[in-house]
Amino acid sequence: PLPSPFFPFGHYVEFIMSVLEPGKEDCTALQELLIDPETRDAILDDVCLVDAVQDRGELLTISSQLYFYLLVRHCLRHQDIGDRDVADYVAELLSQFASADRMIRPLPNDDFASAYIADLIAALEEHDAEGRFHIHSHIANYALFLTGIFPEHIDHRSRRRGAPGIGYYEAIGQANYEVVSGLHLAGEYELRDLFERLAEGFRQIRLALNDLGNRFLSFGMPDGDILPA
Repeated sequence: PLPSPFFPFGHYVEFIMSVLEPGKEDCTALQELLIDPETRDAILDDVCLVDAVQDRGELLTISSQLYFYLLVRHCLRHQDIGDRDVADYVAELLSQFASADRMIRPLPNDDFASAYIADLIAALEEHDAEGRFHIHSHIANYALFLTGIFPEHIDHRSRRRGAPGIGYYEAIGQANYEVVSGLHLAGEYELRDLFERLAEGFRQIRLALNDLGNRFLSFGMPDGDILPA
């Protein structure tokens, strides 16, 4: 995914106000505070919001991007990663990869799909600069998602089948974030610095996602096994 603009006001204001439960006299003041980016960010860091998304379960009506942002931001901060752009990017990644079909499709508006990193690497030779940009970023995102959400499955395959371990996927993910950060389109989309930070902090981000998966999420493995050999 590419980082999306931050959540539109309506996506979070009702939820935040329902959690913080301000009195009528405070509602207008709170709405005004939420319009200010710095104040809004500070409010979104309130642990009460994380508790609320868990407690309300199926009754939750916020966007998936906000849902994942609250959880990702919370877990990243436990890993001493305070970068909100990274939190926004990773939240968007989880929102998109919650769809098994999106997880294996690196290119927008293209039929090419594969769960195998070897296939994704081979496809680089068949695409233009824009296609390579999307494939490199997808490989990195895919590696981060797998190592972050399914570390036990990777370990199990490594022990039982001699498949690559987490270190392999970490190296693949970090290397592809580094590659994509140097591509022309990364500069054009103003993503160069973000990709560099994702590469540099790959392991810490992965550990934060391990924590998130253990504490908050339950992603099932689509079709039994999607991990690339």
